[in-house]
Amino acid sequence: MVDIRPFRAIRYTEKAGDPQNLITLPYDKIDSSMQRSYYSKSPYNYCRLILPMEENKYEVAGQRISQWTREGILAKDEQSAVFVSRQEFILLGKTCVRTGIIAALRLYSYNENVVFPHEITYSEPKADRLNMLRRVQKNLEPVFLIYSDPENRTVDFFAETSKTNRQQKLLIRMG
Repeated sequence: MVDIRPFRAIRYTEKAGDPQNLITLPYDKIDSSMQRSYYSKSPYNYCRLILPMEENKYEVAGQRISQWTREGILAKDEQSAVFVSRQEFILLGKTCVRTGIIAALRLYSYNENVVFPHEITYSEPKADRLNMLRRVQKNLEPVFLIYSDPENRTVDFFAETSKTNRQQKLLIRMG
């Protein structure tokens, strides 16, 4: 069983502008043309953090996070939380829904047989992301994990939690 915990997320505030101008693909899917396009969308586009164009990219990313936090572009949540993530997409003409969580996960050594590698990774990109993590002291791109849940306990929990949250929001709006 993995050890997951809530965490205090750092998020964009309304000061950052339209979310459509802030989001990007993962860093390893962004080519130089896309990078320029993302930069042109907003001075706060996420590409400026995960894949700065500047030569000293790790230093620049760290400075930007600090500056954007001081300016109120980014803000840290007051309370720790585990977040439910729901992605809806079309695959081969069929609408698919992927539900998951975003949480802090204890790091495990592979020899503990708790978390397993799922793909071939290369030393250069791993070193790049480790350098970024060390400089900014923030996980800018969460790791995607898959887990077994044959009885749908997690999905059922999400559905119940979502239903409860909707009811609470309605009560708050009505009250």
